[in-house]
Amino acid sequence: MRRKPLKKHMYAIYDEEGNRWGKCKYCEKKLAGSGSGKSGTSSQNKHIKNCEKNPANKKDDKPNLVSKNTDDGQGTLGMWKFDPIKARILLVRMIIIDELPFVFIERAGFRKFMEALCPNIKVPSRFTVARDILDLYLEEKVKLRNFFCKK
Repeated sequence: MRRKPLKKHMYAIYDEEGNRWGKCKYCEKKLAGSGSGKSGTSSQNKHIKNCEKNPANKKDDKPNLVSKNTDDGQGTLGMWKFDPIKARILLVRMIIIDELPFVFIERAGFRKFMEALCPNIKVPSRFTVARDILDLYLEEKVKLRNFFCKK
């Protein structure tokens, strides 16, 4: 079989009959489809997104060391780990505080910014954010009612 680079994740390989296949650079799995006209590359693209040996798919669960500035001008060291639930809550609060339209999170500039900040994050749709805002409103309403009932 001869090899040549197909994409940055796949090699094009040829069997004895001259049929073209794709082969994963990470796990060496042979996949149908290589853009030769008979079949597409969707199976390869799906495999690359799910390949356990692909370095881009590694989940880094270790916390990172970060420095935080304090009010007195001194810095402190702390540990930070990405929390998608906390990020989603803060996104909802940002939309409320800054009075942004829901469509803001679907704009290309915001999505590119979030991808650069944290490639693993899945930015929710504007409809999901609207539901989250309604849920937050109902939670705060209950808290406020309980606060006034205690006094």
